Amino acid sequence: VFDKAERLRDMSPTLLPSLLKLQEQTRTPLTVILLSHLPWSSLLTRTPSIDPTTLLIIPFTPYTKPTILSIMARDCPPSEDTDFFLKFVEMIYDVFQRPCKDLNELRHLVALLFPKYVEPVLAGKVTRQQTGKLFANIQFYIKETLHSIYLREISSSEWQKTSENKNLYQSVVRPALYDVELPFYTKFLLIASFLASYNPPRLDVRYFSRTGDDRKKRK
Repeated sequence: VFDKAERLRDMSPTLLPSLLKLQEQTRTPLTVILLSHLPWSSLLTRTPSIDPTTLLIIPFTPYTKPTILSIMARDCPPSEDTDFFLKFVEMIYDVFQRPCKDLNELRHLVALLFPKYVEPVLAGKVTRQQTGKLFANIQFYIKETLHSIYLREISSSEWQKTSENKNLYQSVVRPALYDVELPFYTKFLLIASFLASYNPPRLDVRYFSRTGDDRKKRK
């Protein structure tokens, strides 16, 4: 089973065809399963010779909000009230649903933010019914987390230590935001976009089209 199979595109172009013919090559009853968020056609950018009709493609529909909440309810701490935890999970889902569709990432965010959310309750400063004050208490951390979705630049244990001091938290998280290794094609697309931004739009056809600018020059 190969999770995040789209990463195979950055490897040797012969790797994917070899994996798909593994049963034939080894003469053993093997089944290769590729899991990806991208459609199958996106995996064929470097290996167009693969016939998709020889494969069994099973599409999975995205999780609905009730399904996501029911799955994340299993992460409720044993000592915590389930309804209180679910209200927090739903709030996090509503805040992060647009920039983040990944269930595992949402679970990671809940694991990071819930201890800070419930902290005033455990300290006896507010009650579980005062959700407005509880939300206001973690607004700073939610804003910071929105800048670093998917990066995982800080672990849960480090979060607990550094989040006690907002200045210390910023010193740990912010430098890591600029230390990111982009995918192969994304890197060169970003460079090309940067270079193209210095050229007038009227020259795009001349520089980026194979046919060039066929317009005749004025005399």
